[in-house]
Amino acid sequence: MRGLWLRGETYWLDASLPERGRVRISLETAHAAEAMRKAEEIRAFPDRFFDRESGDLVELFLKHQERRGISQARRDFSRIALAEVQKSAGGKIGHLSPPMAARWWSALLARVKPKTAKDYLGVATVFFRWAVDAGHVKVSPVALIIPPRIRPSPRRVFLTPADARMVIDEADDPELRFALLCALHCGLRRGEVIAARPHWFDLTAGLLHVQNETDWLTKDRDNRTIPLTAEFREFLAWYGIQSPYMLRPEVLPKKTNRTWRYRTDFVKQFNGHMARLGLGHVTFHDCRRTFASMHVSHGTPIYHVAKWLGDEIGVVESTYGHLLPNDDRINGPWEGGQSAVQGSR
Repeated sequence: MRGLWLRGETYWLDASLPERGRVRISLETAHAAEAMRKAEEIRAFPDRFFDRESGDLVELFLKHQERRGISQARRDFSRIALAEVQKSAGGKIGHLSPPMAARWWSALLARVKPKTAKDYLGVATVFFRWAVDAGHVKVSPVALIIPPRIRPSPRRVFLTPADARMVIDEADDPELRFALLCALHCGLRRGEVIAARPHWFDLTAGLLHVQNETDWLTKDRDNRTIPLTAEFREFLAWYGIQSPYMLRPEVLPKKTNRTWRYRTDFVKQFNGHMARLGLGHVTFHDCRRTFASMHVSHGTPIYHVAKWLGDEIGVVESTYGHLLPNDDRINGPWEGGQSAVQGSR
């Protein structure tokens, strides 16, 4: 059929429709016969198709994001952001007009922080770009919205080596100690600690393999390997390799998970532990930063630290470069002292 093509595992329709111009529509199927049937229906009754789909565009978009490998946490955030936009369109996001979008944006800025509003707008921008490409709407109603310039304020909180030692030693809860060792000895993120599987840990080789799973993806979508410290290996020999998860294996994922992003969480235990030690201002992610800062300060090559963190070398260098050990080469041109300077006159 003319205008029908297979993109990946999904058939799409490229057609010119009355009052809508040229559109590209995902037919949401890999079967040629079903795709032809849907295409014929859309050509014959375009208004019926778009009216029916306008209320389900968010779900279609989220399925599209899932097929692209977008994480569950990101899709959950997109659902929340798009629900806000949908309210402004009377429940049908496909009917949102530019004036309605402008009113939504003004109300959003008055209600939430600029950074949150900018994040919501980013989701809406991606959504409507997809909707335009897929032929669900003619133009993006948020295209003319200009987000505010936000001055970045990255956290630069690091534990001192003495405090890091205390945080681990004073943790009586084995699961909390496991989480702390993951962060302070291996640089893992909170989500990675919660997602850790038994096959990630190779005690014989002394390696931790952070891997993509069928139901969980790393932040950068890349696997990475981190050496286990002697202390962490000794702890794991006592703690045991637990299945199906290393942390709270009895808690399985649920669709109605009350922790929203994660199968479980240990933030309350962590916050209580840090408050008792007088370190209530420290977040769990600061433990990951501490891992990096301690290694850079110790002289570990930034290349290795970046690989262990799963970050770009440039990011690690710009964040932790000021912690590099003193470089005696700065004294090179001045070696010989004052006499060398006087002798050059």
